Amino acid sequence: MKKTLLFFGIVLAFLIVDFASAPLRMIHYVLASIVGFTTLFALEGFVLHRCKSLRPRTILLASLLGFAILNLPGRFMHGVSASWPDFLVRLISILLAYLFFTVHRKTWKTTIGIISCLLLISVYPITVKWIDYLNYDTFDGRSQKPVPIESMPVKEIQGQTASRRFDPEKTYVLYFWTNRCGYCHKYLPDFLQLYEQYGSQQNDMRFLAVNPLDAPAEENFVRSQSDIPCFYTTRAFADRLGIKGFPAVVVIRDNRTVFFGSTTMVKKFLKNN
Repeated sequence: MKKTLLFFGIVLAFLIVDFASAPLRMIHYVLASIVGFTTLFALEGFVLHRCKSLRPRTILLASLLGFAILNLPGRFMHGVSASWPDFLVRLISILLAYLFFTVHRKTWKTTIGIISCLLLISVYPITVKWIDYLNYDTFDGRSQKPVPIESMPVKEIQGQTASRRFDPEKTYVLYFWTNRCGYCHKYLPDFLQLYEQYGSQQNDMRFLAVNPLDAPAEENFVRSQSDIPCFYTTRAFADRLGIKGFPAVVVIRDNRTVFFGSTTMVKKFLKNN
């Protein structure tokens, strides 16, 4: 009876600890991964040291069960795909802690410690690349399925709908943003820096800030920071380009999309193309 209660006590402990750190994903996925890794690693080690009445494999089973109770249903039922790297880091932390506290050779312990450090170091680039892929269907930003573009429906200040045609001899760099998106505000200065760097020097390159959702009056936020041209288009146009989230940068050349990605990715693209 005591062993059964202890088993479910471990399950509950891992459920609570993982659940308590999960809200950090709303702030920063990498921070959530680091905190989740360290807390679950420490908890697994503590339980293995203190619960001598249970076999280590039984403790590992209880740990994984407590960790999976909320994690797996949330991902498979609600499609929380952006946090898969964080989920895997937390899962691996429990497995590494089990190995670290059950092996006896110092060389094995050192190896596991090195693997843990390398895992934490690689969390940031892996998470960024994964989220980029989810948003843009590509890791490097190059458009895998070029979409023919001839014109963009534009909503003017007065609410009238017009059409802006793309000159096939020019390259257009479009920054899709919404006023309700915090990351759009965060990365706008990076895009404006590219506008200052390329837009004023190359006559064949045009930079546009495009908003497919908000009221035209909100373009004052962009205009207060730069003289970059601002346009309001339809959500259908954004959907046609395959835009799933904001911000998103689209490069149009020869009336076709040649790039689709983030502000960080487009810097390298413009430099090399």
